[in-house]
Amino acid sequence: MNEKEQFLKNFAWFWLAQSVYYACSAQKMNEWQAEMRNGLFKGYDAQGAKRMGGVDEFIEHVGKRDNEFVCIPVDFEKADENRFIYRMRVCPFLGARGRLKSIGVRDCKEISTEGYLKTKIEYFLGDAWKLQTTRCIWKGDKYCEHVFVKRV
Repeated sequence: MNEKEQFLKNFAWFWLAQSVYYACSAQKMNEWQAEMRNGLFKGYDAQGAKRMGGVDEFIEHVGKRDNEFVCIPVDFEKADENRFIYRMRVCPFLGARGRLKSIGVRDCKEISTEGYLKTKIEYFLGDAWKLQTTRCIWKGDKYCEHVFVKRV
């Protein structure tokens, strides 16, 4: 691993730990969402990702960050430029689940679709995209599955 890759891995790990801490200590969900947005934007910028780069850019940079830098095994299934699936094999927020009720988090959707996934859509895809979570570890599924669809 070269020096830049080590920096990106360290940055990603510290950011993940910090975001979980903020999620557990934030007074309001929007505070945590702002922290998630700032951290992810900085991380993807540091990786050299292109904002509004599209599906392939999403898959490349989200995959690299998750799989290599924060060690969250993920995979993707791309149907075409208007639809793809993002699967997370572990949930980085599972251990914080009970602690998040104080900021209004009742289920994983508020963290995923309104938090880090919303930010990833904003960074890579734009407003024309929506997502649906079809599987969730918090609900007993073996993995989380998020289906991204471009509105036409």
